Amino acid sequence: MTFTAPRGKFMMVAAGSIFLALAMVASAWLLSRFMVKIQRETTISAKGYAEKLVTADLGSFSAALTVQSTDLAAGYKTISTQCAEVTKMLAEFGFKPEEINVDGVVFNRVFRYVNGEETGELLYFNLSQTIRICTKDVKRISDNYRKLNTLLANGIQINVAVPEYFISNPEAYKLALTAEASKSAAARAEIMAKEGGAELKELLSARLGVIQINRPASSEMSDYGVYDTSSPEKVIKIVVALEFSTR
Repeated sequence: MTFTAPRGKFMMVAAGSIFLALAMVASAWLLSRFMVKIQRETTISAKGYAEKLVTADLGSFSAALTVQSTDLAAGYKTISTQCAEVTKMLAEFGFKPEEINVDGVVFNRVFRYVNGEETGELLYFNLSQTIRICTKDVKRISDNYRKLNTLLANGIQINVAVPEYFISNPEAYKLALTAEASKSAAARAEIMAKEGGAELKELLSARLGVIQINRPASSEMSDYGVYDTSSPEKVIKIVVALEFSTR
């Protein structure tokens, strides 16, 4: 016996199969388009760098005097005379009175030790006094501070510290350097995109690095920033990192 399905029911099954096939094709096409879009929407990151050579506009250094004496009053008189001689020399170098700051005299007693124990016997008084110089004339500092050491030939115990040089307002340079570094980063990103067969779409993120202030010909870098004070000449450096989407 031969069973024959109703024609209407057969047509419904056929139509359903065709619809299912078309839906599967459409889904595959949409998925492929989505995958292509995912693959094409990549990002490019680039760093830009800018620097500027500047001269410090503020400098400082100090000179410490030391005197040993068995008599406190005599020691004070000696160190006061020596301090006057130092300040006179600084004035001859051209430093102004308001640029010279004289600390007070400090002293301590030095006792005799026997077998590592203090005996209570006073050996002498140790007196010290510090003269500090702070000025915007940084060249005057670099030209003259070493000359104070000539006082050693007169028996004056003087210790001249190495000067420190500063930029009083580094922020004044930051905006211009940030703009320059940003342009550099964008140009590098554009070149990379072009060479990769893409083009930049939009800026996704921007990060400004900490300011680095180094002496010339130095490659020192730090995540927390660098501020070298040893040289009057300084190089201010800024790095900007940009991230772009591409198409």
